[in-house]
Amino acid sequence: MKKLYKFFTIFSLLFLLVFGLTFFNYGTNYKSVSNSQKLAGDTDGITNTKLSNLSVTGFENSFTFSSTTYEYTLPVFNETIRLKVVATPNDSDAKVTITGNEYLTDLYGTVTITVSNGIEADSTYTIDW
Repeated sequence: MKKLYKFFTIFSLLFLLVFGLTFFNYGTNYKSVSNSQKLAGDTDGITNTKLSNLSVTGFENSFTFSSTTYEYTLPVFNETIRLKVVATPNDSDAKVTITGNEYLTDLYGTVTITVSNGIEADSTYTIDW
């Protein structure tokens, strides 16, 4: 009986040692972020793919920007050939791609602004003209 008790005691200690440390380390596997890396208005405090500003030069008062509004309409004159879109991301490391803002030869179209950072899902803003 002493041998069985000794076996279970050693087995229990080994079990707790192996699985206890695994559980402890599993809960502490996270990325540490300093306060200086956090962005104002960011929901998770690390990064995001939203814009902090969106405007079109020459059409400054045509729409009111909000980072949570993804579709806009812009009245454009027939003589307009190019729209100078200014898009500022919340995350300074995010990449902004703008397409459809040049060679406006059709009567209507869409400018697409995509914000990506390689971590979160891309955000896409559109300006229909």
